[in-house]
Amino acid sequence: MAKIIGVGALNDNTKQFYHEVLDAVLGDRFTITSFNFNKIDRKGIDVDILLMSTPLMINLVRKHLKPTTKIIPIRRTFTNKSFDLLKMIDVKERIYLVNNGIDVTFETISSIYSLGFDFELYPFYPGVEPIDEIKVAITTNEVHLIPDTVETIYNIGHMVYDVDTILDLLNELDLEASEREAVIQKYQKTIVTVDRGVSSLIDDNVYVQQEKNTIVNLINEGVIETDNDGNVIMVNEASKKILSNAALMGRSIDEIIPHISRSLGDTRYVSDQLVKYHNEKLIVSTKPIYVFNQKVGDMIILRNVTEIKRLEDMVRKDISLFGHVAKYTIDEIIGESPLIRRVKKLTRKMATAQSTILITGESGTGKELFAAAIHNASDRAKFPYLAINCAALPENLVESELFGYETGAFTGAKKEGKIGLFEQAHHGTLFFDEIAELSLGMQSRLLRVLQESEIIRIGSTRIRRVDVRIIAATNRDLNALAREGRFRWDLYYRLNVFPLTVPPLRDRKEDIPVLFHHFLKEFKSVKAIEEGLFEIFTAYSWPGNVRELRNIAEYLAFMSEEKIAVEGLPYTFRRAISQKEETYHVGEEKHGILRILKEKLESREKVGRLSLMKALEDRGIFLTEREVRGLLEELKAAGYIAVGIGKQGTKITPEGLKVLSLQS
Repeated sequence: MAKIIGVGALNDNTKQFYHEVLDAVLGDRFTITSFNFNKIDRKGIDVDILLMSTPLMINLVRKHLKPTTKIIPIRRTFTNKSFDLLKMIDVKERIYLVNNGIDVTFETISSIYSLGFDFELYPFYPGVEPIDEIKVAITTNEVHLIPDTVETIYNIGHMVYDVDTILDLLNELDLEASEREAVIQKYQKTIVTVDRGVSSLIDDNVYVQQEKNTIVNLINEGVIETDNDGNVIMVNEASKKILSNAALMGRSIDEIIPHISRSLGDTRYVSDQLVKYHNEKLIVSTKPIYVFNQKVGDMIILRNVTEIKRLEDMVRKDISLFGHVAKYTIDEIIGESPLIRRVKKLTRKMATAQSTILITGESGTGKELFAAAIHNASDRAKFPYLAINCAALPENLVESELFGYETGAFTGAKKEGKIGLFEQAHHGTLFFDEIAELSLGMQSRLLRVLQESEIIRIGSTRIRRVDVRIIAATNRDLNALAREGRFRWDLYYRLNVFPLTVPPLRDRKEDIPVLFHHFLKEFKSVKAIEEGLFEIFTAYSWPGNVRELRNIAEYLAFMSEEKIAVEGLPYTFRRAISQKEETYHVGEEKHGILRILKEKLESREKVGRLSLMKALEDRGIFLTEREVRGLLEELKAAGYIAVGIGKQGTKITPEGLKVLSLQS
């Protein structure tokens, strides 16, 4: 009894097309039935042979099959008509390749590239976010899936069975060899025979042979043809590069790639074997070559795993980055002081982890620089880095920017919707600057994303998974804000997994000359610097930190004369210095007390009034206990010291340290 042949696809249109093509190939000699895999009923699939348009459905379909059913995955190629249409496309810009599934889309792209076309193709299938800048699309009869932003469409029609698929089918049917050959010869005239990037142009005609050599040399994959004894009779340029060997012709393939001959004896197509070659890993596919039903050799396809990963990374970055790149590295953070070296060392360690980081520090210290450096030192460096200033965005826009929205989600929304920052930063890093400015409502939504790694666009019910590392920064005390009820405790603890404090410039004054010279170089200034300038810089407290120093450097680079002198400093800066000196001036006794308290702070010793009196006497300052008590009260009132209770002792405050820095 003749075998029953089934054809299965994921929609009625594709199912019907492949049914009609197969019917034209086999005629009425066999019973052919077709199935939409999304509409399988309880009767199951009662066939002897099943051709599947997508192997991704095999686990779903297998339970509906008889144990004896032979499954043949459909491999595709182009008709001659489709090939001619592709040759007419003369587009140098980016082009979508639109199809109805990820596997078919990438298979189509591979087939187009294998024919030597140099289009810049980008995959588009249901679930992929459109790129507004791409205005041209090629599709295989899936016009309804093309984004609205596309202006020019090339519909090249459905792809059809390749010769290998038809051969696999014919080998399962009760046909004479002559019948099989007649079917193949007739079918082969209607298609372009492409297989894994190779045009199988086998012909005795010298012109066709030269054409074959030209085509295979255009292909980025390595292509080697051997005879039945495994000797190399044709090799393209890509193979020589992949194998780092130009002398391949005439040699045994086993000598070049050991143990590969085990696959060459097979009469079937062997796909994507992982083979070790010296210090590299290759993906190798082999296919037997038949002429008039007689095996005459094998075709071997080589791909370098490292190169595949590089191309995948390049495509992924080009699709997802759109300029969202971190600009700084840890090595570009200027400074050699012990404090900044310690912070850079911590930064390097934190970059290797995946947890959230909370960067704290005064305004102008370079928190965003550290955030970018962490991203570039992490394993997410190849993926997007996006920064959002929570204080700069209006409250009503924060949610739509972070999570995106669907078509018509609200008045004024783009008709095509918008992808949010979380989705854009997928696999990368999202930096929240001035995180303390987020409202409590947005803090709650952000906390949910951090806990679940899921977002929902505005106007949608679909949950989208996101893999994003969060770095937050603030110049405010989040702990204090949480105690006041203005910041969520749970979000604070979720963010503060790795705390990183960027020191103010007054705590790393050794770096001021290095930073100043760096900024002058940035502004292309080679002017000499007057002696005494850095003494003034060192005495100043730098409330604006590194940003303020950079502004001063920019001013002096352009506004000073031939030499950068103290007189050339901007008036506002000189006035600030004089005001600071007046504000912070204290007498000799108070200065002595502050100096002692600073030394005790560095040695981590507690100090009371009696020990303070003794230390003052050692410095030649003789005061009564009452006088010391009065001076301590004045220093406390000015905010320069903090007097502890009981045995806690007295400590100098940051403001007191400023006084010492200005009067040293």
